[in-house]
Amino acid sequence: MSSDDNRTDDDRTNAMGLLNFAHSYWEAAVVLHNSPRLATHRDSPCDYLFYHAIELYLKAYLRLKGLTLEQLKEQGHSLQRLHNAAVREGLTDDPEDRDVICAIRDNYMSARYIRTGYFSRPSPEALWGVCRVLHGDIEPVVNAAWNVKRTRHIPYIVDPAEQDEP
Repeated sequence: MSSDDNRTDDDRTNAMGLLNFAHSYWEAAVVLHNSPRLATHRDSPCDYLFYHAIELYLKAYLRLKGLTLEQLKEQGHSLQRLHNAAVREGLTDDPEDRDVICAIRDNYMSARYIRTGYFSRPSPEALWGVCRVLHGDIEPVVNAAWNVKRTRHIPYIVDPAEQDEP
């Protein structure tokens, strides 16, 4: 039996792991956004990846601040509740990011399923911006807590004018 077998889920789901997953989802969202897509709902998978990255960044920060998995589960997938909790724990409250997070409200889980009718959602550039700010605020404090010196790659959205339309 290895020493890892004695660790709890609370031990295994730590701020560094959540940060790494957040960055991976952000990177995947950008790669998919930048690639040609012929799908009928081409933005929904990208949106979902951005939304999930934002959720994971906020949860990484909250785990760093001592919240347990049970406390995170109580927040559910509500980006507003997670953001409010993170701000209470000291995360910078950027008004533009708060507006984007509020606009995501009804779109997060519905990005996984068909949704008909009119609805609005934040632009990929706005979602990228929230991820960039969260990454910039959260990566250094998580790295410091774990005594990690590296910084992760920042993925960039290609300007639509530079892309070939599929």
